[in-house]
Amino acid sequence: MLEPSLSAPTADPVSTDSCVLSEAQAAAYIGMSPAFLRRRRLTKNTRSGPPFLKLGTKAAYLRDDLDAWLRSQRCTTGREEA
Repeated sequence: MLEPSLSAPTADPVSTDSCVLSEAQAAAYIGMSPAFLRRRRLTKNTRSGPPFLKLGTKAAYLRDDLDAWLRSQRCTTGREEA
């Protein structure tokens, strides 16, 4: 009888380098309220908030996604670009 091979585990869709944060943790991380994130998830314009994971009935956020979203919100002038 052959023993099962011990190979490397398959790649997980969520990088092990990326930390998963709860809604409250994510809100604190970006300096906003959980209600802010909730409103952004529920708006029809999905580009208005950071990407999120749906874990059952809960929303979670990857720290890398939050960092990227924060960088995308950077303004170089006092006026919002249209």
